[in-house]
Amino acid sequence: MWCKYTVTLLPAFLLITYIHAAIALKAGQYTITSHLNSALIGDDSRGDKNGGLKKVILLPSNFLVQNIDAVAAPKWVVEPQDGDHYIVRVNGRPTLAIGGELYSAPETQGAEQWVITQHGWKGPYTVEKADKSGGWKVVDDLNPHGSIYVCPLGILPGFPPRFPSSSLFDFTLVEAS
Repeated sequence: MWCKYTVTLLPAFLLITYIHAAIALKAGQYTITSHLNSALIGDDSRGDKNGGLKKVILLPSNFLVQNIDAVAAPKWVVEPQDGDHYIVRVNGRPTLAIGGELYSAPETQGAEQWVITQHGWKGPYTVEKADKSGGWKVVDDLNPHGSIYVCPLGILPGFPPRFPSSSLFDFTLVEAS
């Protein structure tokens, strides 16, 4: 008798898990942190690179303390597009992958579309290129100005598939659009 209930409950559990994993992000303003070390993610204010590009980096743990009078946490805006695609902006600048790293760029350079997928109930998210050829990843979590890379995401064995913490990000809604 116990087996009968286990068999009937298991598919329901998997269905509920799948439904929660498919919940889309709302349009709005967010803060984004690395699930690996809870560090804020933002664009590098230490200077523009070639063509006005700014690397997207892990911000130092004392970022908000240092900038309490000048700057708040970086403003990420998530704009839903068709299906499960999004445009993601940081401090008003669209994000794109260039040479395996994540950058914010002037509007004239265009905006890359990203697939943002939640994992688990109220779980963290993966952010992947629209063609799923790579996603956001923290490689050097000990470097306070470490870049966010865009590379293939490793998957840990198990069901449902799991991603390492270095490929997961927490999106916290600040203001809905």
